[in-house]
Amino acid sequence: MERTAMLRSLPAEAVEEILSAAGPTADCPVHFVELRHLGGALARTADNAVGHQDARFALWIVGVGAPDAFTAMNVYADELLQRIRPWSTGGRYLNFMAAQDTGVSDVRAAYDEAGYRRLRSVKTRFDPDNLFRLNHNIPPEEHPMSDDKLQLLIDHAAIADALHRYTAGLDHGDADLLASSLTEDAMVDLTPATNKIGLDFPVLKPRDTVVGALIPAVGPLDTSHVISNIRATVHGDTAHVNCYATAQHYLPQEGPKPDRTRHALMMNRYDADLTRDGNAWRISRLTIDNAWFEGDETVLLPGD
Repeated sequence: MERTAMLRSLPAEAVEEILSAAGPTADCPVHFVELRHLGGALARTADNAVGHQDARFALWIVGVGAPDAFTAMNVYADELLQRIRPWSTGGRYLNFMAAQDTGVSDVRAAYDEAGYRRLRSVKTRFDPDNLFRLNHNIPPEEHPMSDDKLQLLIDHAAIADALHRYTAGLDHGDADLLASSLTEDAMVDLTPATNKIGLDFPVLKPRDTVVGALIPAVGPLDTSHVISNIRATVHGDTAHVNCYATAQHYLPQEGPKPDRTRHALMMNRYDADLTRDGNAWRISRLTIDNAWFEGDETVLLPGD
């Protein structure tokens, strides 16, 4: 167990703190607490990445033992490092860092900011995949995501949200939420799906007609939609989307009752066009086809 800190000075107060923790009368579970005097050649300006050349002393805490002894040792080291914190530079001496000090923030504390950036640049050039990492590792430089890629991720999330608003509006009978997913001139065509199960349902357009027809038809049912396999292609302010929508329907108030088995379970495929509207996306066209059906189609008839 090794712990370390770099000290900018060693006044009498700091000496007293160290002696109270590691002096002749202290209850000290580690094997030694050592101060090393720095300066000299170490402090001279040089073209290298040696960190904290302005520090005056290095504190080194070392303990050796079986793993179950390390808990007490680390608690002791934590307390001592906290006590000498007023005189610490915040840095660490790399040679005195042990295996538990291999996190990114731990290793970074062993270098000055400029030196650390320089080493990351070298690592990026010669080891961009960070193959040599089982050490006090300096990772390659992170390449920030381009604005275009970031915007694409934002758009994909907003497009998924439009589909979720559409189905959540149906599930909760929420006309405003359903309307928020649609453009004013939106068209919803359920006929590819409804024709397959023997139902006659018209193409719905515009938004007010869609909301006015679907909320009374689906809203009262105990229904739940699950959207999955969303694939979106974005072209500027428009997008084309394909996804799956699995929808389970029970008659009103019957969904939670285990003795009710009459239901309509559909696995539908959505084909949709969407339009950007500020920070949101809205569905301008939605065509719904059915891949398979299970149950009683009459559950879907309004007023049944």
